[in-house]
Amino acid sequence: YVALSGKTIVSDFCAMAGGAGRRLLTAAADEDEVQGLTQICAAARITVEAVEPSTLAYLRALLERRAEIRLGAAALVALLGPRRLTICLFRNGNLDFFRSRERPADMPAGRPFCVWLSEELQAVERYDDTHVSPPSRERTILVVIDDDLHTAAEIAPVLTAEGGMPAPTVVDGWEPLCGPQDEGLPRPKASLAAVGAALRLLEAGEDRPKISLLPPAVTEARSLTRHLLLTANVGVILFLTVFVTAQLLTRTTSARDQNLQQTRLAEEFLTLPALLAEERFLDQETTRLRQRLDPLRRVLGTKRQADWPDILDTVRRAAPAGLSVVQVQSSDARMLSLTGLAPSGPAVQAFVQNLEDEGLLAAVVRVRVQRPQDTSGRLEYQIEGQLQEPSPDHCRAQESPARGGPSR
Repeated sequence: YVALSGKTIVSDFCAMAGGAGRRLLTAAADEDEVQGLTQICAAARITVEAVEPSTLAYLRALLERRAEIRLGAAALVALLGPRRLTICLFRNGNLDFFRSRERPADMPAGRPFCVWLSEELQAVERYDDTHVSPPSRERTILVVIDDDLHTAAEIAPVLTAEGGMPAPTVVDGWEPLCGPQDEGLPRPKASLAAVGAALRLLEAGEDRPKISLLPPAVTEARSLTRHLLLTANVGVILFLTVFVTAQLLTRTTSARDQNLQQTRLAEEFLTLPALLAEERFLDQETTRLRQRLDPLRRVLGTKRQADWPDILDTVRRAAPAGLSVVQVQSSDARMLSLTGLAPSGPAVQAFVQNLEDEGLLAAVVRVRVQRPQDTSGRLEYQIEGQLQEPSPDHCRAQESPARGGPSR
């Protein structure tokens, strides 16, 4: 559940395996706060792949490390953080119950704190006993300490003595790193939450719950950037292919001419008919190669190129407020396709009119507007139109400098 605070939220859900019936695990957060964190990471050149509650990262690491949770009939996992206590109930390795409580601010450490912790664990045990028949007698209890006030060595004996339940296993929320260690320095440690996040990126535990609270604006911006980079790379590859083909044909023609010239100088022709036959052969070969090369030169000379800087700048000026452009595409530099999100239909019509007024589109072929289910009430539009023919002055400006006159 989330408080109805009036703020823009971002949410995600995933299906829960096991248990009775079909159930979903849902999480939500303030979209502005999450987007601010991603911008801070982007400034540090850190790409955020996913945003999830820290509890899921802890559980992913514990399920990978602890076979008794993954394979046991029933297990209680208590995550003790600086401000909250989270208790998760597992049945047959599947998350079945989730309970979160604020830590008492004025409770002293030691025995009173352990009594409160044991009461919270016993409450979840009673819930488990009322929903399972017969009650589970072999139940694993694991307490993870991840705050600055307690350690596993301090809480374990007191909790075992005051808990009134089977002896729980108490561990710290940090584990030592493997590898060489500097002499005289303590071994560095890593948080279990960081280990769980790394396991998610390594695609370990595909059957575990996965939630990502990354805002749609971030994913859409990355998708547009990748599409533009892919389009640019494809254009460069096509240009290089045509250029290499033309150079290869030119070099083949030049090499053949040189070989024939060397043969003509080295060999001695005995009769005039042999010289005439050789000359006719050379003319035929030269004509054939030129017939192959001329179409490519005509294609290179007549191919129309799209002026992408001018197109993108015109689209930016013509877009009304609140309208976003997700994809700009033109395969033959004659037709232009625009796709994006708009707050209303009139905004799309205003966008089309602005494109015509700016002189970018000569004619609008099709305008499609629909309302998808996952855009928070915004309309998805697609505009297809014919690009305006470039003026002769613009074409001459893009050509190379004037060629030299005929050679004498």
